[in-house]
Amino acid sequence: MTRQLVPDVALDKHVALLGMTGAGKSSVIRSAIVEPDLEAERRVIIITPKDDYWGLRLSKNGKSKGFDIPIFGGWHADYPLNVKDAPLLAEAYATMKGSAIFVTSRLSVQDRARWFAAFAETFLAKNKGWVRLVIDEAHVFMPKQGGKGGGALPMALHAGNELVSQGRSLGLRIVLASQRSAKLHNAALTQCSCLMAMLLMAPHDRDAVKDWIEDQADPVKGKEIIASLATLKEGQAW
Repeated sequence: MTRQLVPDVALDKHVALLGMTGAGKSSVIRSAIVEPDLEAERRVIIITPKDDYWGLRLSKNGKSKGFDIPIFGGWHADYPLNVKDAPLLAEAYATMKGSAIFVTSRLSVQDRARWFAAFAETFLAKNKGWVRLVIDEAHVFMPKQGGKGGGALPMALHAGNELVSQGRSLGLRIVLASQRSAKLHNAALTQCSCLMAMLLMAPHDRDAVKDWIEDQADPVKGKEIIASLATLKEGQAW
């Protein structure tokens, strides 16, 4: 999938990108969304629990320099990612033109939730202007059962839902990507006006797509889409 196959009007809304491991979500995010934004010098903020996006620093052939985008946290970090620094980082990137990748892979579950809650609250309060905010594996930051979780999980869920529900009027264009759509909180998913559905084998994950279609799109066309989700090839999407 390339940017040319995704209407610009769709990407000017919040987007949910759902597909199991191996469906090609990361490749679609990079090639159809993030790279075109960076090439156009638009701000991009990526929050991810995985070390998948460091390749943006390389060219497409992997042999020369790519985008000059700093990485906080993870195994390819330029700078560490600490919970105490979350509000400061959020304010800095909410008020300047730069892009960044924030990787939470080396944080504990509770520290990840604390970091995300603090970052999301500050970013929403301070953001100035248009920004693409990609939240990869969004179900770990905004889990369906997060309100019943312990520690910082409810705070992270609330902060994430506030980002999605209020962010568009403040310039945020959010991409929620998840391999477990059944575990992503409904309040976040239903705020996405555009859905990209990729390979989904688990019935519960396909049910989440079905519910979104019944609420926001054509249920008749939806039957065709749902029936095909378990057989889509890597990189294919509705």
